[in-house]
Amino acid sequence: MDVDLRLLKEGNEHVFRQIVQSCEGRLNRFAMIYTQNRAVSEEIVSDTFLSLWINRHSLDENTRLIPYLTVILRNKCINYLRSFRHKFVSIDEMDIGAMYMKAHLYTLEDDASRLLEEEDLRLIISKAMESLPEKTRAIFEMSRIQGIKNKEIADKYGLSVKTIEFHITKALQHLRKNLPKEYFFLFFFLFSSYWR
Repeated sequence: MDVDLRLLKEGNEHVFRQIVQSCEGRLNRFAMIYTQNRAVSEEIVSDTFLSLWINRHSLDENTRLIPYLTVILRNKCINYLRSFRHKFVSIDEMDIGAMYMKAHLYTLEDDASRLLEEEDLRLIISKAMESLPEKTRAIFEMSRIQGIKNKEIADKYGLSVKTIEFHITKALQHLRKNLPKEYFFLFFFLFSSYWR
C-alpha cells in the first residue's frame, strides 16, 4: 500500500487511520487462522495497530507495512496461543509453519503482483534459481511454474515420478535456504496453484 511513512512517523493520525482501514480486514483474516475466535482476533489486530503507532518513530521509510504488520501480528497470535492453557492441543503440537503460510496467502496476495515487478525480487529469485543444478532447475520450472504434471515430466526425462519429486524437493530446500523468508513465502504463493 502507498502511504507516506514520514507523515506517520511525525504522528499524522489521518495517515494512521488510512493504514488501519486498508489493512484491518486482511489482518483479521490472518489472526482468525491462528485464534479461530473473531473477538480475540479483532483484539489482537487492534493491539498490532497500537504497536505500530507506539513504534512509528523507529520505522524505516522503506518499510513494507503489510509484511511488517504481519510479523507483529503473527507473534502476538502465537503468544496468545501459548498463554491459552485450556486448549486441547498444545502449541507444540500445532503446525505453526502451515498456519503461517496459510495466513500469508491472505496478506500477501494483494501485493504479490506489485512486488513481483520489483527488480530486487526478480534478481534475488533469478539468482537463487540459477544456482540450482541444470536438471533440477528445469524439472522444478516445468512442475511449479509451467504447471506440468510430474508424470509428464517423468516421461519426458525417462525418470520415475519419485525421482521427479526428489528434484522438486531438492529445489524447494535450496530456495528456502537461499531466499529471504518473506520472498520464499511470496514465491510459494505466487505459484501455489501448482503445488501438489
